[in-house]
Amino acid sequence: THVYLRQMVHGSRVEAATMNIHVDANRQIIAYSSSFHTGPKPAKPPAWSPDDPAMQRSMLDALRLLAVHIGRRISKHAAIEVVPQRGQSENDVKYRVAKVPFATEPIAVRRMFIHTKGSRLDLAWEFTVKLAVDHICAHVSVDRPRVLALFNWADRYTYKAIPVTDRNILTSRVRLIKDPEKAFAPDYDWHTVEGVRYSTLSGNNAFIADWRGHTAIEGSNGQFIFPFNSPDNYAKGAAVNAFYVVNAMHDLFSKYGFTEPKGNFQQYNFKRGGIEKDPVEIYVQDPGVPNNAVFTTPPDGQSGVLRLGIVSIGYPPLDIAWCNELIVHEVTHGLVRRSIGSTRNSNVLGTTEARGLSEGWCDFVSVWVRLDERTDPMAAIPFTTFLPFTTRHYPLSLDRHTNPLTYRHLQLLALYNKKHTIGTIWCTMLYEVYWALVRRLGFTREKNEPSLEYGNTLTLKLMIYALAVTDEHPTFINARDMILLSERVLTRKAYHCDIWRAFASRGLGFSAK
Repeated sequence: THVYLRQMVHGSRVEAATMNIHVDANRQIIAYSSSFHTGPKPAKPPAWSPDDPAMQRSMLDALRLLAVHIGRRISKHAAIEVVPQRGQSENDVKYRVAKVPFATEPIAVRRMFIHTKGSRLDLAWEFTVKLAVDHICAHVSVDRPRVLALFNWADRYTYKAIPVTDRNILTSRVRLIKDPEKAFAPDYDWHTVEGVRYSTLSGNNAFIADWRGHTAIEGSNGQFIFPFNSPDNYAKGAAVNAFYVVNAMHDLFSKYGFTEPKGNFQQYNFKRGGIEKDPVEIYVQDPGVPNNAVFTTPPDGQSGVLRLGIVSIGYPPLDIAWCNELIVHEVTHGLVRRSIGSTRNSNVLGTTEARGLSEGWCDFVSVWVRLDERTDPMAAIPFTTFLPFTTRHYPLSLDRHTNPLTYRHLQLLALYNKKHTIGTIWCTMLYEVYWALVRRLGFTREKNEPSLEYGNTLTLKLMIYALAVTDEHPTFINARDMILLSERVLTRKAYHCDIWRAFASRGLGFSAK
């Protein structure tokens, strides 16, 4: 026998406060668990009256806040219908809310308590909302404008891939990754375009254009899981990984400011500006780029093209679509070229120094996604461990014996057109900025949230913000100045000296020319 109990406080239910008791045939308790609240009892909330306008206003304000949180909107003029429902007690407040624009059926609303940080209970409105794709249950505070919890009951897609924060198939485990797009928004997926859901590796942000001469790759009920038991399945698995990484980076960049008006890559722009019909085309095992990966960035409104070849140097051959470091690097080229200057002008980065800076920005993002709180700043971090050769002659490190590159190396490298090593100089400088800010502000694991309060997220936010104001054919000095300008705009010079010292430590201080 299994007995499941819910906790009630002042006649209101407590969310996630359950007691589970399991009894065998001899009436002996064989297992027991409890998540009941045991801390101080909160004050009794005011009793409910069906006609209380203040109570309804509180609930509707919370619903509007939730709408904004999930990327929706409720107009002040929306003809919403609110119908009170009889609860189990005077404090069991319930409503049925109909004609909400984004909900496919009336929303069930209930006032209850919910566990929050520590041992306290918060009074909250619970909204059960059925959307076009998802079915969510959210809790919004009654006392302050804040979404306390949000659950999506719909499991949609699973990808067999390497987590975007890991390197490649040689060093990382391939995992089953469920609904990664939910980190971006709950009512959102990578396979729907203007209401049409695709069962293939196609969607609003990217699609597999070609793999071994084929196009469509079908999933099984949203499961993109292919065993490594044939060349075709291996190639399909590589395509799944590329599709996953490109979409994950699209969402990350969107969070940090690379949105529709800024020229991001989407088939449909949700009426938010920019030019549509330019999702990323992905080519896997492309024979035209042996031992290489390339991203082509035409003006906004034309698709970016990601071409991933096979590394045939050494044995066995390696499929670059299984190398996250290179995929992240390449899609960052799309971010950089669309962000610098007008989104309609791709004729930027025309000098060796500018192209080197572009490589540096891309290298830095490729490393940034992998950094965590355990990273040693003095350790040697190679750009990639996937290739049997390298175009970066020094790894990233704050240790000058490991990485001696400074601004004074730029002139000689530019003379010999060494754009990747020039990129390593700029990437090293951004790495110095990163650690200066992490030492000052600390590190957060919530990288999907572009917080200005942590060093790692602030660094990427500054970089992406700065790209939009960087010259079309930038120099190191211009790129440095735009980072400093971005910091002045976003954090009002709170960390100006830290950033100056970081650049100066690699020779790009105030007197650099």
